[in-house]
Amino acid sequence: MRVLFDTNIILDVINKRTPFLQDSYTALKLAYNFYTPCISTTTITDAVYISKKSFVDS
Repeated sequence: MRVLFDTNIILDVINKRTPFLQDSYTALKLAYNFYTPCISTTTITDAVYISKKSFVDS
């Protein structure tokens, strides 16, 4: 079974956004262990763009 993850779940983990980090990480970990985790292709570009902005600003 495949599980599609939203961009926000990926961003929570990459940017360590609280209070969502723990839940997002747990969801990704469970999907990785028991299912096939998937993301859309636009999630990659969106995550890079948004994360780049947050790392530059800090």
